[in-house]
Amino acid sequence: QKHGAGAAVFDALELDQYSELHGAVHGFVETVPDLQALESRLADTLSALDTAVTQEGLVNTELHEHVMRARMVPAAMIEPRLARTVRQACDATGKRATLAFTGGDVMLDDHVVNDLVNPLTHLMRNAVDHGIEPPAERRKKGKPPEGEIVLAAVRERASVAISITDDGRGIDR
Repeated sequence: QKHGAGAAVFDALELDQYSELHGAVHGFVETVPDLQALESRLADTLSALDTAVTQEGLVNTELHEHVMRARMVPAAMIEPRLARTVRQACDATGKRATLAFTGGDVMLDDHVVNDLVNPLTHLMRNAVDHGIEPPAERRKKGKPPEGEIVLAAVRERASVAISITDDGRGIDR
């Protein structure tokens, strides 16, 4: 049917298609603000998560520092054990020596201290056994009858250097 010269004629099928298309477009138009609101909420949630992760990292770092400080002990903590080792080695060899300790205020991880005790004990025994001379030999060389073993702990940036010296004859090569 025609209703005037320029009027378009719709049949029932075209009207149904128009209604479906109109309904779909209208649904999309109504969905856009919902998606924008969802996007905004997601952005806020991601921002909050990012802040929470950053704060957790700061808390973890601070906790790690507290734990590390709690585990730190002064290097002087091992001096009594090493001095006893020197006395025992002197008694066993008939030699005389004392232990001088410098840098006892240098802080070390207590696990590191525990790991150092055995090697340092061995070095103390070696200093008495192989470095320090018997008292009579020391007198002949113009040295005091009692030798001296010096253990020094020095902080070097993030590390600690430990050195052991003695005033004995040195290693017999």
